[in-house]
Amino acid sequence: MKKTILFAVVAVAVMSASCRKERSCTCDWTNTNVSTSPAGSTTTTSTGKETTKMDKIKKRDARVWGDCLDHTTKSTNTNTFGGITYTSDNTTEYTCKLD
Repeated sequence: MKKTILFAVVAVAVMSASCRKERSCTCDWTNTNVSTSPAGSTTTTSTGKETTKMDKIKKRDARVWGDCLDHTTKSTNTNTFGGITYTSDNTTEYTCKLD
């Protein structure tokens, strides 16, 4: 009985100690902006990479709290100047990997 309890305590201690460590999240991003006016539309694309380091965090928590998930952000801006409407649609796609 004592051996079983001791084994369980040691197993839990080893598992919890090895789960929390420094991790880094690398996200490649692509931004696409489409600007539209009565004269036509223009598309601009840019790319980049962001790396975030996190200390003493579990892998699952790093994905959720560290925002290390693939995601897309979108926004639309509409402005009117002198009766002419200009629209800008902005989309950024993130592809993330936890190291």
